[in-house]
Amino acid sequence: MDSRSVKTNHFSKSIIERNYEVPIYRYLTFERLIEIITQKRITIFKTSSWEDPYENFLYKTRIKGPGYYTSFEGFLDLTYGQCWTLRKETDAMWRIYSPNKQTMKIKSRISKLAAISRNEENYQEYSTALRVIDPVEYYSKTRILNLIKEHELNALTSLKNPIKSLFIKREEFRHEQEVRLIIQKNTQIKENL
Repeated sequence: MDSRSVKTNHFSKSIIERNYEVPIYRYLTFERLIEIITQKRITIFKTSSWEDPYENFLYKTRIKGPGYYTSFEGFLDLTYGQCWTLRKETDAMWRIYSPNKQTMKIKSRISKLAAISRNEENYQEYSTALRVIDPVEYYSKTRILNLIKEHELNALTSLKNPIKSLFIKREEFRHEQEVRLIIQKNTQIKENL
């Protein structure tokens, strides 16, 4: 598929306005690379599997409603992500993502990642409601805790806030210059009659 023909209306404009053809990089095992080559698809994982305790922070936040508390934690089972970097090469990335020195780095472009994730044939099981590719923003721990407090005290003004929070990490990770693909499954799955 010609990457220029990819429809971009499902993706955040900020990354497209920067440069849709910008190169991105991903560290992965040799087995995962073989899987990409043989199956011609990328594997994405539930964001709930991300190890940083500050990931998914708005999904885990108790939100005050009129006389009750709720959360978006149930949506974590429907939310998948994949992380890339804009950094071509850093010693820190190799040390973090290849502790056993068994990792490879691949290069792609945001347009190619968008084309793959838009291919419904590859991702039928996701019945996607939302796809976003965007760069991560880096906040101080205090700023993240303030966001959590703000959402604990007030009902969310936008259902997009939990998704937006998946593009926020602590400043300690700024060196990664991360770009993420987030796919959220549709909660309204059609049943066969």
